Amino acid sequence: MLDGIRRRGRDFASDWAGPIVLALITAAAVWTVWHFTKAPCTTTAAENGVCNPGIIARFINVEILLQSGGAALAVGALKGGYDRYMMRRMLNEERELRLQAEQQLADERKRVADERKRADETIQMVAQLVSDFREEHRQAAEERRQAAEERRLNVATQQALLDTLVRLNERGNGRSENGN
Repeated sequence: MLDGIRRRGRDFASDWAGPIVLALITAAAVWTVWHFTKAPCTTTAAENGVCNPGIIARFINVEILLQSGGAALAVGALKGGYDRYMMRRMLNEERELRLQAEQQLADERKRVADERKRADETIQMVAQLVSDFREEHRQAAEERRQAAEERRLNVATQQALLDTLVRLNERGNGRSENGN
């Protein structure tokens, strides 16, 4: 809270210091002119050397100087302060817009990174499924090859047994014919 008050005080001083100093300088100039011109400047006073009878001195008196100087001071102070206020406001708005844009960009980058991560995970999952499928397919092919080899061996074994039985049977039939 104290920092906020300090910041507002610095903002006020930076916005209004120039116009206030200008007002003090104008007030000093008005007082100086008033002090040295001693209005009203009549011909008698001019002859006595109390006032300046010059061309400009006829048009400058304290009342005119105060009115024009006061108006100029008020307009200058208000315009200067307003301009500073509007510039600070514009800069703050631009800063906020830039911060919002940076935040949106950061959010968008995070979203893209998350999407990439999900896509990479999906690709890895699909690659693993393809790898698993290929492994299962290879194992199934190997099992089919082994089963075919076992069937071939079984057929060969059965054929060998059958051939042996046939030979034994032929020998046995030949002995029984000879031995009878």
